[in-house]
Amino acid sequence: MKKQSLIDKACAKHATLLLTGTVVCIDPSIGSKSSQPGYAVYIKGALEDSGFIDLGTAATGTVAQRLHKFRMTLELDFPTPDIVVVERIVINPKAVGYNNVSVL
Repeated sequence: MKKQSLIDKACAKHATLLLTGTVVCIDPSIGSKSSQPGYAVYIKGALEDSGFIDLGTAATGTVAQRLHKFRMTLELDFPTPDIVVVERIVINPKAVGYNNVSVL
């Protein structure tokens, strides 16, 4: 039998909500001025909507300005989710072609 990963275990704990509730998934991309955060909304396990969050003029601002706009957009534009999933960005200095600056 395959050993469960940490992600498998975390998902198993929330399986009922993942399949019956509202889940908002976020790809923050908040450190990079050249990219916009992405999102996906699942309702009862089915993809309902996905796209990018337009940060407008805040996209070229400071990290604090981008985070503030991001937060305000999440509060105003998304349903009250049962679960929020946020991509964890890991710094890996040995990775070739990986933009470690975007996570700062």
